[in-house]
Amino acid sequence: MEREAVEFTADEQPVKVYDAGSGIEAQFLVDWLRGAGIEARIASTAIEPLAGKVPFQIATCPVPVARRDAERALAEVPAFEARLAERGGEAGFCYHCGAALDTRPATCPACAGTLDWS
Repeated sequence: MEREAVEFTADEQPVKVYDAGSGIEAQFLVDWLRGAGIEARIASTAIEPLAGKVPFQIATCPVPVARRDAERALAEVPAFEARLAERGGEAGFCYHCGAALDTRPATCPACAGTLDWS
């Protein structure tokens, strides 16, 4: 079965705005950007190292957005990185609303968003 080619307009072309160190970090950023009204996705789940295709030390999870949103997304990255550093890594805040969390609850006490820590 042959796949049909997808054509993008110039402003829809995907542009990488971040290389996350894990799938979890990538998902946090995707949710962060979506909260800012920017559609983003994860281009890879870093499964390549498990398959032996890429050494795990250099594998990343790229997060692309449409070219038209790249400037706004890049402007969000420093705040996202600061929040990660402030909370000590990937699991210190709600990835829906950004509320600080001292534990890993199933539901955020601030926004009632469902949290998946797996």
